[in-house]
Amino acid sequence: MPTSREIAQDAVEMADRLLSAATPALRSVVGTVAQADPGTRSIALRALGHALLAAGRLDEATTTLRAAVRLADESREDEVIAAARLKMAHAELLTGSLPQALRLANWVLRSSVSTDNDRVRAHSTRALILRELGRFAPALVDLDRAVNGLRLMNDEVGLQRALVNRALVKIDVLAVRAAVEDLKEAEELAIRGGRRTSQGFILANLGYAASKAGEVPEALDRYTQAEAILRELGIDLTGVLIDRSELLARVGLADDARIDAEAALGEAQRERRSLRIPETRLLLARAAAASGDPVLARDQARLARATFRRQGRATWSAAAGLEVARADRLLGRAPLWRPLSRDAEALAAANWWELATEAYLLIATGAPAPYRSEALTALVGRRARGPALVRARAWYAQALLETDRPERARKAVRRGLAILDDHLTGVGADELRAGLARHRLELAGLGVDLALARGGPGDVFDAVERARATVLVRDAVRPPADPELAELLSRHRAARTERDRAALAARIADRSRTARGAGELLRPVRMSELDAALGAGGLITWFARGNRLHALTRVAGRTRLHKLGADRSLRTAVGRLSFAMPRLAAEGLDHGRFGPSLHALLDAASGEVESSLFAALPEVAGRELVLIPPAFLHQVPWHELPGLAGRPVVVASSVRQWSRAASAGPPSSARVMVAAGPGLPGGRREAEAVAAGYRITPLLDPDAGVQRVLDGLATADLAHLATHGWLRPDNPQFSELTMSDGALLVHHLDTLPRLPHTLILASCDSGRPVSRPGEALLGFTAACLVRGTRTLIAPVAPVPDGGTEQVMIRLHAGLAAGVSPAAALADAQAGQPPGRRAFVCFGAGLSPASC
Repeated sequence: MPTSREIAQDAVEMADRLLSAATPALRSVVGTVAQADPGTRSIALRALGHALLAAGRLDEATTTLRAAVRLADESREDEVIAAARLKMAHAELLTGSLPQALRLANWVLRSSVSTDNDRVRAHSTRALILRELGRFAPALVDLDRAVNGLRLMNDEVGLQRALVNRALVKIDVLAVRAAVEDLKEAEELAIRGGRRTSQGFILANLGYAASKAGEVPEALDRYTQAEAILRELGIDLTGVLIDRSELLARVGLADDARIDAEAALGEAQRERRSLRIPETRLLLARAAAASGDPVLARDQARLARATFRRQGRATWSAAAGLEVARADRLLGRAPLWRPLSRDAEALAAANWWELATEAYLLIATGAPAPYRSEALTALVGRRARGPALVRARAWYAQALLETDRPERARKAVRRGLAILDDHLTGVGADELRAGLARHRLELAGLGVDLALARGGPGDVFDAVERARATVLVRDAVRPPADPELAELLSRHRAARTERDRAALAARIADRSRTARGAGELLRPVRMSELDAALGAGGLITWFARGNRLHALTRVAGRTRLHKLGADRSLRTAVGRLSFAMPRLAAEGLDHGRFGPSLHALLDAASGEVESSLFAALPEVAGRELVLIPPAFLHQVPWHELPGLAGRPVVVASSVRQWSRAASAGPPSSARVMVAAGPGLPGGRREAEAVAAGYRITPLLDPDAGVQRVLDGLATADLAHLATHGWLRPDNPQFSELTMSDGALLVHHLDTLPRLPHTLILASCDSGRPVSRPGEALLGFTAACLVRGTRTLIAPVAPVPDGGTEQVMIRLHAGLAAGVSPAAALADAQAGQPPGRRAFVCFGAGLSPASC
């Protein structure tokens, strides 16, 4: 029968292996040894305190460990005393009492009662405290000693922890590759020892390492794996939520980052994690600012800064100071430049270059000259070091310093954009690429400004094209099938409650974001190639700078630059046009209370939009047109403009995208698929009529299920879907086309090996994209075009049931006759009254589609 001391020592091993899961058994052990000697009781309480710390129950853990320290002192057993004080130091660290934690660790290191083994473990604990204080160099020295000592002691559990801690400090100093090596070794030790909780935390740290290296999909994948393990074991997720929130905010997913930050703050407050509460407040401040709530951002950042100062965490305090300054700027207040400059220097000194870069750029774009020049000079040294976003912004700083030497400044802009675009190739998810594209805004905008200052239309054309966010295609190499994503989508479709759908939607989003990039950068278009593709047609690309709209035209081999009016009045007119179209569809053309006034509004708005965009461009009159509009103009129903009614018009996100689509040519075969969703009698008739023209059988309710339609899309060269559509502006990748057994989502497109060459979506709003900062577009249109569809025809406004049948029949008759999609659509909509010309041709469009 084991002795009380053996039972207590076994409890320590159990706590190391099972962590919080061992809590019930450890309480029993404490009861079992209640009458034992003080040293034995101290060991048992130390094991229980360790498990309670892992569970996030800091108050109870601290009380338990203080009792362990008292009993250890009473026992006068040197090894028991040192071990109890070390564990107490860890508890003080987690509760934010850093000076007390440091005193306890130093006591163990300096005490004559400590053994060599105690000192090895104390080096590891002290390193954690030094890291939180921003003292990374001495922390690494301590961890090197701890790792070497623990190897000699053959202490796998201690070695695993020390390797993880050393990895975190290496990440802090941007030695990410070396950090990953430590984490991989720690993971092997955890797996070999059956420590699944530790494995979950190590996966989270591998995600953190990938995040700092700019490997966004890998980081999100690791966080998802870690969350699954820790949630299954009932372990506190605060650390995972903090790291993931930071990453989501950085890649532009502000709403998701805010959800994680709020959840992490709630967890930290419930568990009274004093060390983590200000960190979560800081993350919430960042996410709130990104999501358009600077008041909340400022309040949370100020609270975080005050706590960091009390805890003696200078680097963290500097990070909070940056968020206060950023919120002040958003609120229209001038930040306090001298304190912000000191904060930037502190962040740079600590090697927190992602935040230091943001601080320096905030200074460089708003502060008086002395502060501005110092900030830019500090930044340019990072052009060749660190993550892609830091290097690209350093080139932006270089360009700002060289604005009096335009050619050198333009080269710096191109270098920065090349880094960002190369970074984007590693990202597969549309929404992540859209979020990352916002980092191009200032850099690309400076390039356009430099070109405008020089005044050459060709230079401006090149700069504007570089500024477009749509520079990637993904159909060069399609990613492999993802059975897990397909399974989640199937379960989402079958879910019966809103709660289940929301939970599955979150998992689908997480899964899709882990996709690696599988495309290539689109190369710039040579003017000779562009002219050959345009033929007698013309190209217009509009862009806004300084609240003024500009236009570039390419007609008959000549590029012209035009200054147009203020973009604010145009945005207002586009808004009125978008207001009138759906209401006319709902009211009907010849009846309804508001019909006459809506017609008048539509006429006035369409005339104003046309005048603003085309009145100063006489060279494009009467030509077939390729239009490259800014994001806010992608919702314009172009054939509603009087001067474009009956004219072939194609819309693309960039000249590169249009040229890529136009150069592909028609498909080698002519497989056609037609389907109709439920609840649309007019849509059913439309599908039957269109299918009859091709002598095929359409997929109709109830056969037109999601999987049947997806299978058809994967094999067809031309596809036509007549169904209800629902655009989700808040979550565009969950925009849907309604099929007989549920929703076909944008996410479903990632389960297909290919898409049709030509796709027609006769469903409300399916052509209207959702824009993100950086001119990136999301939704069905953007998703199909980036995945290989060359021409897509869809409405940018609601269309009434039964109101599109004749338009679609005429459209397909033109396609079958060899007319280009743009010309066929223009002819099909020419006879429609105002308010019923909502369809737009996106992509290639000017070359015939083989049917």
